[in-house]
Amino acid sequence: MDIETLRPVANGTFQEHNYQYPAEGEHYDKINEVTPDDSARYIGARHTYSALTDTFVIPPHQQGNGLINSVTVYGRFRNAALQNGRQSVVVYTHGTLFSYNFGVLPSAWTTQGYSWDINPYTGEPWTWEEIDNLEIGIIDRYHGTYCSQVYVEVDYTPVSIYHLDLTINGEGLVLPEDVSGDYPEGTVIELGAYPASGWRFHSWEGTDNDLVNPTTVTMDRDRPVIAHFTQEEPVPPPRYTLTITIAGDGTVDPAGGEFEEGTVVELTAYPAPGWLFHSWGGTDNDAVNPTTVTMDRDRYIVCNFTKEAPVGCLPVVAGGILLVAGIIAGIIIAFA
Repeated sequence: MDIETLRPVANGTFQEHNYQYPAEGEHYDKINEVTPDDSARYIGARHTYSALTDTFVIPPHQQGNGLINSVTVYGRFRNAALQNGRQSVVVYTHGTLFSYNFGVLPSAWTTQGYSWDINPYTGEPWTWEEIDNLEIGIIDRYHGTYCSQVYVEVDYTPVSIYHLDLTINGEGLVLPEDVSGDYPEGTVIELGAYPASGWRFHSWEGTDNDLVNPTTVTMDRDRPVIAHFTQEEPVPPPRYTLTITIAGDGTVDPAGGEFEEGTVVELTAYPAPGWLFHSWGGTDNDAVNPTTVTMDRDRYIVCNFTKEAPVGCLPVVAGGILLVAGIIAGIIIAFA
């Protein structure tokens, strides 16, 4: 077990004592010396039968950590009132005053102390936050009671302090933020990883379980921890098939293939000799050449070519049958 001693640094909430020696200065600077100087500096109750209470601010703890075993407040008192005098030490915590009365003390300067093993307000072990907000003090009752020294001893069982050092590999956030720092041995810290847009959480390094999120870190040693984020692979756009079917004789450029979604493909029809482009089927505009096809799905396109009519041919109707008549070397020839 270790002890940290804390002495007043300022007047506290209660300042009822009606006498101090010397008269200059504040009450707290009459009772905060390390070595008691007794009658050289003190505060007291004069010309009163009442109980007068003073409390004092103490500085935040500097070295203590771990489990607090007890808080002991000491006062150095002189009782010139003899059987009428009563003197006490007090703690002021959570806005409430708690005291211990020593009864009738000697007329010579004597040091008395009382220990609170738990916080009297909560009924639970003291916390270091409560110590940092604690006021200590004394009560003098009756004319001729004095105090020349007040201090508190915090008895604690220290624990080892370990350091957590968090780094992030990639882009993302770890909560709680600003978690890196010193922690008492045995502290369990929960960490949650949140990837940035376009990233995903991959794994931890140095935690209790590197494969789960959230995870924990038990401070049983210095713990360097890394949160790994990996960039997501971009999802490629869908690809669709363009199929060209030719009716007649000719070619189409391009002749088909695979294209990313949204691609606008220009199609050009080239009729073979003796053939004419007639129309498309399934394009964005079936009546023009070239035309386009927007690849928003698999597209099946028909390109229609028609044969050219022979030169000099005329249509002839014979017996209800359409004939194409032509003149070759002065001879009329009909084609059904």
